[in-house]
Formats: sequence, C-alpha cells, structure tokens
Amino acid sequence: MTINEAALREAMNYIKLHPEQWNQEDWACGTTACLAGTTLMLAHDLGLQEVARFPERVDLHGLAGSRKVGRRWVLMDGTARDGEDFPWDELAGEILGLEAWQQIDLFYCTQVSDGEGGVRHPTYEEFEARVSRITGVTFKDGVEL
Repeated sequence: MTINEAALREAMNYIKLHPEQWNQEDWACGTTACLAGTTLMLAHDLGLQEVARFPERVDLHGLAGSRKVGRRWVLMDGTARDGEDFPWDELAGEILGLEAWQQIDLFYCTQVSDGEGGVRHPTYEEFEARVSRITGVTFKDGVEL
C-alpha cells in the first residue's frame, strides 16, 4: 500500500495548528481526536462532534463501499466486521494508505515514557517523529504550514 502523503500532511498540519483538539487516547470524543479521527474528519469535511456522534455519516461523504448492515460493518475492501463499533481505524488507515502494522503503531500510540517510570501523552514533536519513522514521510522543520 502506498502512503497518501497529502492526507497525512493535512492531518498532521491540522493537529499542529489545533493542539487543543488532539488527543491520541481517543479516536473522536466530540471535542478531541487522534490522528485517525482527525483524518476521518478532514476527509469527509465533518466536525469532530459529527464524527463522534454520527460515525455513519463518514460513509456518506465520498468513501465508497463502507456501510453498516445490521450489526455488521462492511468495509471498503468488502470484508465484514461484526459489532456496533465503528471501524474508524480501518477507514482512516485506508485513507492514509497505511498497512495494518502502521495503523497499530500510529493510531494506538497513546502514551510515552515520562522518564520517571510513568507515562504521559506524547508531545506533537514526539508524535511527528514517530509518524516520520513509521511512514517514511519527513517534515522539514516540523509540519509545513
């Protein structure tokens, strides 16, 4: 799969410009989102509250094939996923062109060591370095604004 560099840069740029809306610990809670939630919001021109409260709207804004059928989500590649949980990780991964291992490493990167035996939320700079290491996309002096 080829990384969608434009979509990745757009999401990272949004996160950098709106740090108060970034939280790697939740894909979309209504006021904040992780990289995956930000990607879905931008790809579908939806607000964070819309993505969190009405995930089915994501399917109506340009990504073909993903839809909910009863208790199953039918994904863009034709596979089905049982349950009520919205497949945000697969959809955002598809938009960004990420392999499954890259989705796990980026979407579930919720904490880093605080250096004293505890953990904390990553800084933007730490997360950007992780994104670069995992995707091969580099940012000159941070995100290009």
